[in-house]
Amino acid sequence: SLKPEDLDATVIPFWEMVYHDCQFCYGKYGYSAQAAAPYVAHHVLCARPLHYHSFPEHLYWKDQNGQAMVKATPRVLAVRPKTARSFEITYQWDVAGDVKSNWRVFVHFGTPKDILFQDDHDPWPPTSAWRKGQKVRIGPRTVHVPPTLRRAEVNVYLGLFSPEAVGTRAIIPGADAQNRVFAGRLRISPRIEFIPAAPGQMPEAVFTRTDNGWAEGLHPTDVFLKNTHEVLGPLHAATAFHRLTRLQFLTPTGSLRRATYGTGRDATTVVVNYGESDAEVTTKAGGTVVLPPWGFVVEAPRFIAFYTRRWAGVDYPSGALFTIASLDGRRLSSSRRVRIFHGFGKPTLRWRGTTHQVRREAILEGSN
Repeated sequence: SLKPEDLDATVIPFWEMVYHDCQFCYGKYGYSAQAAAPYVAHHVLCARPLHYHSFPEHLYWKDQNGQAMVKATPRVLAVRPKTARSFEITYQWDVAGDVKSNWRVFVHFGTPKDILFQDDHDPWPPTSAWRKGQKVRIGPRTVHVPPTLRRAEVNVYLGLFSPEAVGTRAIIPGADAQNRVFAGRLRISPRIEFIPAAPGQMPEAVFTRTDNGWAEGLHPTDVFLKNTHEVLGPLHAATAFHRLTRLQFLTPTGSLRRATYGTGRDATTVVVNYGESDAEVTTKAGGTVVLPPWGFVVEAPRFIAFYTRRWAGVDYPSGALFTIASLDGRRLSSSRRVRIFHGFGKPTLRWRGTTHQVRREAILEGSN
């Protein structure tokens, strides 16, 4: 099927220009939570509620063997060159829950689609001995780069698979649709070095992130439900009786877009970054905001939401998701009871000149 880019076209929210104030528009297409950031971003721009019918099979939080998801997150601790075409690599698994089954570790070096070489191995101790709170260190292990490989850089992906059930991979936190975690990039030429990934560097999977957030420890599907509903539910409520009155392309390529719903003091503005690199935009409440790919900022009279790398002077290097909602019916500028929700990222929020640490959620009383 043709995509908009195949036609050199851009999808615009025409429905919202005509019907947003009188008919709900729910999507009807399937999606993977680990690859849904572009889909969510479009719903944010359109101020639409997201449909939640793309669920995995029944008891989706368990794998095919009936075991709970593996609550262990991998990373690359160190890479040390040995020769021009070989290196030593050390891994670490941060275990957030006891593991019952034995799994093998897979390590893929390649592109998002192709495996160019691997370092699959049996971990020691075996995963069935991993316990909550452990940091399991593996290595250093020696890996040889194939002599025929001519790429200067490759991605590094880690995950777990069953040694008995062919094709079965464990569900682990922060994984993409293929149940693998992007650990960073291995530079092969001109010399071997490793560039680690920050949380959220797989943009399409960003709404399954939980680091320091409300849904930490939950299944990625449940994380996706929580993170997206906290944004799209209140956003749609704020705009349900307003049409899209203005759509602006803020960059020559059209990658940064602003939608305005309603008019005057009751208007809601939404800015979304559809580009492949960070973008800056000036907002009323957040000042100069830095939006990562698929990042956004929402400003309504009684609701604010953002996924940004900077907001109100606070830097979020790996991006952070927050919402701010008035609970007393007043506009946020005068509300005396405000709820803060934190989805993921650095838990620091600056609100009305005061810096707050919000790991999950908080109610601020007496704000005025």
